[in-house]
Amino acid sequence: MYPNQIPFAASQIVDGQQNLIFGTFEHPQGWQVNSQIIWNYQNSSQPATVYVGAYDPASGEGFEFLPTAGCYWLEPNYGFETIGQQKYGLTLMPPMSAPDALVKIVVTGIRGNRQNLRIIGAKPVPNLAQSVNAEELRSLPTEGVAVRIQYDEGGRTWEEDFYACRYQLPPNGGQLNWGLTRVFCFRAAQGTVDSKGPMFWRIASSLRQNPQWGQLFSQVAQSGNAQHRQFVAGEMNRHAQERIDQQRFSQYADWSANLQQQTFNERWASDQRHQAGMGEVLGGYTGYQDPNSNYGNIHQDYSNSQYVWTDGQGNWQYSNDPNFDPNIGADRYWYRANRQ
Repeated sequence: MYPNQIPFAASQIVDGQQNLIFGTFEHPQGWQVNSQIIWNYQNSSQPATVYVGAYDPASGEGFEFLPTAGCYWLEPNYGFETIGQQKYGLTLMPPMSAPDALVKIVVTGIRGNRQNLRIIGAKPVPNLAQSVNAEELRSLPTEGVAVRIQYDEGGRTWEEDFYACRYQLPPNGGQLNWGLTRVFCFRAAQGTVDSKGPMFWRIASSLRQNPQWGQLFSQVAQSGNAQHRQFVAGEMNRHAQERIDQQRFSQYADWSANLQQQTFNERWASDQRHQAGMGEVLGGYTGYQDPNSNYGNIHQDYSNSQYVWTDGQGNWQYSNDPNFDPNIGADRYWYRANRQ
């Protein structure tokens, strides 16, 4: 029977969490259908994942609509987040070509455990978004790609084609969001995929999303992103306030330390003056500052002269004559010593 003569049936895809129809698609009559839609409101960038599959119990042929593989990358990346980690429904992954992304993220992720898995080839698919009637991608530049694989399962060799639209959004604050959307795959026995292509492409292009569901998805994503931005702004304000508080504390600590040192210096100087005064009274000398001392010791003058001179090198001269000037005819400079 030729593919265009195969009788088709339409099935609804029901979102059990929201009690809402996600959409409809067509498939050959007699094929079994299963679907799963999971919401996670913490994933503000991808709050819901959608999987839809249909397969023929008799032949083992099958078709699957796979969830969007959303990724993000940070520039610069300071190493606080590791490649492969999940955040807000996205996976940290450096941007890569459409074929590499389809193989490394999707094929390896869901078929990596198949026996004798091998990549047969990859090719670009121009206008893939238009071919599958992806209305949600009308305003988003995408790059279509296809990859064919082979593997062994159940004693048979299967060929399977994977398709996806690669997208990339403009960088925003050092973060670049990219990924694969409208991902689907179909399989048949080795050597028969091409002949069954029209049947599989009819399934691929038949998916119609309920506008109400799409609107709900957008509202949840926008609300989650708004909460995330509010949280980020709050964290930035908190860190800014912490830096201000830390700076104020540092300034206070410096002021307190300086005040303590100043108080100590004043008390020490007062004690020294008191001790020196007592020493002059009891010892019968006059104390002068000694610039030659590294420890602040005083020079003791027992002559009680009115005028004391020093050359700053440990030499002193004394006089009671106000007109005495030791610099006259001297080979060095003498200056008046200061009382301690």
